[in-house]
Amino acid sequence: MRLFRALTIVCLGASGLQGQVALNRLEVVASGVSTDNGGNSWGPHKLRIVRTNAGVFTAYGVGPGPNHEVRLAQRTESGWKTIMRGSVGPPHTHLLARRDGSLIVIGWAPAEAPVVYTSNPQTGSSGALKIRWPDTWARGSREAAVIGPGDDLYILASYWQKPSGFYIAHWKAADGKWSFRNIRTGLHHAYAFLFPEADGPEWVADRDVHWEELGWKMPPPPGDFGAVFDGMRLWRWKGPKEGTLLREEPQTEDYLNVKCDQTDVYRDQLGRLHILYTLMGKTTTGQMTSRHMVLRADGTQEKDVALPGWGMWRTIQDASGAFYFIFPDRHSDSLKVYGPSQDSLELGSPKVISLNGNHVDYQVFLATPRAGVPVADVVDGVFLSTDAKWVYFRLRLR
Repeated sequence: MRLFRALTIVCLGASGLQGQVALNRLEVVASGVSTDNGGNSWGPHKLRIVRTNAGVFTAYGVGPGPNHEVRLAQRTESGWKTIMRGSVGPPHTHLLARRDGSLIVIGWAPAEAPVVYTSNPQTGSSGALKIRWPDTWARGSREAAVIGPGDDLYILASYWQKPSGFYIAHWKAADGKWSFRNIRTGLHHAYAFLFPEADGPEWVADRDVHWEELGWKMPPPPGDFGAVFDGMRLWRWKGPKEGTLLREEPQTEDYLNVKCDQTDVYRDQLGRLHILYTLMGKTTTGQMTSRHMVLRADGTQEKDVALPGWGMWRTIQDASGAFYFIFPDRHSDSLKVYGPSQDSLELGSPKVISLNGNHVDYQVFLATPRAGVPVADVVDGVFLSTDAKWVYFRLRLR
């Protein structure tokens, strides 16, 4: 008998039919996890869950910030088991999977260099990849990570020091050596979604600056947040250091509060980038909206279309290449799932998946190829609930 704190599963839709999304698992990994600002729910670019031949694993934080304790948990036949603890947890945590099933957990304490933990669930061994962060580099923040097909690891951190930019560390699996690069971009950009390429990574990041840096007025409440996220750019390893502008939303006298930032970026099986983003300002007459931009493999734009409703959208493919779009309903304890869609643009009507009383605090995290997880006919996810639980779910896609 399994001892999971499993929750009653309610699926709306014809779950027994081919092509119909269904909720296969809904379980509480842990209760009383970190909920403070910048904790477990923060950072759409974060990688918090992987699936390997040894099972499903997730990383989450406990304790007060900013120095949370990170815990790595494994789903077993007898329940969720903590297999590793570290001194640095969310918001600065990424979980990635290597081809052999071993795991990498990246932690980053404020004002410190990154720590790269390793864990092999099959052997029970753990350790760390030693990284000598250049002494001349300031300590970065809002870091990102990705693992490539050959297990090469990239870690990126943005920094506020003027002129702002990115630090990038590359661990080459073939020889176990690190190399480093500093790219000065001018204005600060962050929340990067990294993707491996043969000659180096590419990434999408949004501009994250103080209003006065752009000569703009601070909006009145409730828009008086200290920073503005007003545009997105694409960087390529051998491209211009300032990146390529994808879209921006400038402030106007009538629309002081503006927003243009990504909630997810996904590379599909044809090499295209799918950028799901929030847009608000004069273009939307002040309404918060969600959109879907598609970039071809050469970086040129293919489509930029509206999504049905505003939310923290995610996307994934199944093994056949069909697309699914997922976002938590802000007004209920449910997920809305669109798909399957062959072209990623015609979404149809959503399927509503009940989370049985578990309200998503902000967003869900999915096991994706960026974390070393190949696409399949299921997708695993986790989220922070509004009552401080770390909750795991599995959707059967077809």
